[in-house]
Amino acid sequence: MLSLYQVGVTQEEAMARLGKSRGWIQIRFMLLELPAEVQKEVAAGYITQPQIRQLHKLHKKGTREELHEAVKRLKDARDRGEKSQISEPKSERSKVKRHRGKQEIFNMQDHIRESIGNNFGTRCLGWAGGVVSDGDMIKEIQAEAMRMGKIYRRPEWAE
Repeated sequence: MLSLYQVGVTQEEAMARLGKSRGWIQIRFMLLELPAEVQKEVAAGYITQPQIRQLHKLHKKGTREELHEAVKRLKDARDRGEKSQISEPKSERSKVKRHRGKQEIFNMQDHIRESIGNNFGTRCLGWAGGVVSDGDMIKEIQAEAMRMGKIYRRPEWAE
């Protein structure tokens, strides 16, 4: 039996024909794009709808092995009675560049303050905001490096 997806029905057409919400239709279309073995795990109740979205994303940008490993982790967690989420490897998350919200900036400022002191953290943020000159920032970095017992090398961009 062919599904609406297989005969080329769009999500909008499926919403109109079935009288279901966009989210309900989207999740099913995503599921139909996943490999049959993943669909079987969903049918068996091992994978939830939010996890289908995560697996679909992984399927689009990851390898088949990564997808199968993620399904195995989800299934194992379900067998143990635990909740599990699929997350990107930390190495991938650390490469993402994005604008930060105020709270995230304040949290980073607190982290800098706790790690290396209030003055230096504030000066870094001032430099990033264009309030502190490159020369003054270099002096601050040099002083911090000396305090930490590290050898300081002036960066090329500051020469």
